[in-house]
Amino acid sequence: MLSNSKKSYFDMLPRELRAQILLELPIGTILMICNVYSSLKSICQSEYFWALKTEKDLSYPREFYFSLKRPFSNDVYPTNKPYWKYLDLKYYYQRFPSQLLLEAIRQGNETVIERALELLNLSQRDFSYFPLEYAFKDAIEQNRPHIVKLLIKYCFQHPLLGDIPSLLLKFFSSSSSS
Repeated sequence: MLSNSKKSYFDMLPRELRAQILLELPIGTILMICNVYSSLKSICQSEYFWALKTEKDLSYPREFYFSLKRPFSNDVYPTNKPYWKYLDLKYYYQRFPSQLLLEAIRQGNETVIERALELLNLSQRDFSYFPLEYAFKDAIEQNRPHIVKLLIKYCFQHPLLGDIPSLLLKFFSSSSSS
């Protein structure tokens, strides 16, 4: 065991290299190591580190990570727990792709919208017209015609959506009457 006055070989590595090593580890290991080694605390509390981890593990763009708000509350995440965003993206939004879709539309991030639509395809329990109706509504209210086009394209390609024209007609007739 090393005394407090000696640095480990790991501690002698540049911060960037230590961060790169941590990026390769599973989240549980990262959190445990960061709780044990105070020399790594600054890396583990860095939002930039967790944005990189999100991009590497989950393939979400960094800008999406940085703009993410807490589900259902629209509050910002606590600054001392930047890994909460990673956990929400990994577990909550993967399980409920309709929520990911709405968050991606709020941010106007087409890459994540496409990813959420793919997840909706795979998730029969979450699939219904409901998220698409809200997605159309949000995209139109936020004046994002390119996202509306993306959603329409998705609707025509989706094998479970039988009557696309009635879905679109239902949405546009309800939005014009309000």
